[in-house]
Amino acid sequence: MTKNSARKNDIRRRMAATGEAYNAAARALDRETTELLSEPPRLYPIVTTPCTHGCDGSPHPGYVCETWHPVDRNGKPRTGWATCQAANLPLGRAQSLTDRFREKPSHGYHLDYTWVLALTYALLLDEQPDTAPNPHQLRAAVEADDLTAVDALMMPLDFAAVRLLDVPAEDWHAKIRPLLHAWATKVNTAPEDEPPVWDITRIEYGSRCLRLAEHWLESRRERRNHNGYMEIESIHWWFSVPFLTTVLMRQVGGHPREWLEVHPAPPQ
Repeated sequence: MTKNSARKNDIRRRMAATGEAYNAAARALDRETTELLSEPPRLYPIVTTPCTHGCDGSPHPGYVCETWHPVDRNGKPRTGWATCQAANLPLGRAQSLTDRFREKPSHGYHLDYTWVLALTYALLLDEQPDTAPNPHQLRAAVEADDLTAVDALMMPLDFAAVRLLDVPAEDWHAKIRPLLHAWATKVNTAPEDEPPVWDITRIEYGSRCLRLAEHWLESRRERRNHNGYMEIESIHWWFSVPFLTTVLMRQVGGHPREWLEVHPAPPQ
């Protein structure tokens, strides 16, 4: 009954819009419905071997591309887990530094703001693409299961991240927090552009960035705390700075802040 009523309403709206008779409007709507259903959704198979970097889809038309990634689409690392996690941007790299360099609490609950570093990585890769590691060299380092080489390739990105996060509170509130908020808002509200090539790796990366942006925006909303007062979550932006500092000190032999005071730009 509901379906028939809805169809009759559609027919009457078409009659009012076109001036057609009832039967003519009904036949026209039936034709349009048939045309819409004549092309069923297609399932596109995924390329089973990772494409070369910069693949434009021409070697395998009709397939969803899969550019190389340290972790395959089933979540399995291509070599050692520690190396693949350290090369997996943005969240894998951030989690890798936390796992490797955070002192494990002896007891009790430990706050974890690894996601803030992951959000910072995502912003930098979007706004400063020159900080991204060379994809060919990164693939070679992962396939060789060389964690030290992966860390070296990530140095420009890690330096850029420590520049944003190793700041006093006044700079965080006045400069860095608005920067992250603007990026998260842009990612969350921008219309989705269909990529020129259906690339499962790019689609999944965009989904991870969107989840990070949503996490940030959700953290900026007021919530009622355990005392009954409304408040906005306090972000521990400095949480990952010790881990970034440790990995960079291994690369340059000194504190990154002191190194940047002497050198105009991070090493490439």
